[in-house]
Amino acid sequence: ENMEKPLPCFKGYSPRSLLSLLDLRFDTGYPVGDLTTRVEDPYFDVKAHAVDATCAFAFGIQYLMRQGHTVQQIQRRDPDVYRKFSEYLRTELDFQGASGQVKFEGNDRKNLQVVQQVIDGVSVEVGMINENGTTITWFANGTTGRFWQEEPAETFELMWILHPIALTLAICCPCLLGCWIGYRIRAAMNSQSNAAQQ
Repeated sequence: ENMEKPLPCFKGYSPRSLLSLLDLRFDTGYPVGDLTTRVEDPYFDVKAHAVDATCAFAFGIQYLMRQGHTVQQIQRRDPDVYRKFSEYLRTELDFQGASGQVKFEGNDRKNLQVVQQVIDGVSVEVGMINENGTTITWFANGTTGRFWQEEPAETFELMWILHPIALTLAICCPCLLGCWIGYRIRAAMNSQSNAAQQ
């Protein structure tokens, strides 16, 4: 229902249209076609939260500037300015974000937390922690231990030494043999030339 509400931080966008734009930029890069900025394997579960965190930070800066602080004062990391910024985020900030309504209660935004495990390259939800953080409800069998195994110790590959040595010998031996044969032929020709002159 709130996915079509306008976002105060991204004028002209709703949560749905902004998240669609993010998906497009993940796939095509920014500007479109710049593959160096393309995100091969984005973590989609937190993309809306990253957008909301950026907006919260921007609204905090906006609040400080409306209170009369200059950019230089904000950049200096003054303890009084930081306290005002932190208090604003924790007590007054309230806006429609890409992930829903953003308002902090205490030090955190109460919500369910999901326990995920990567299985065969896919993020799978295996459990949920309640809003108070006191109870974990496991889905199906919960996490699986088959992926929690020690990696085998690295083995020393003898081929890493033998391969360069064999390659060096394959190049040097024919060259040395050619030099030796050339020397023997020249020595034989010199001895025939010396015998003919006598």
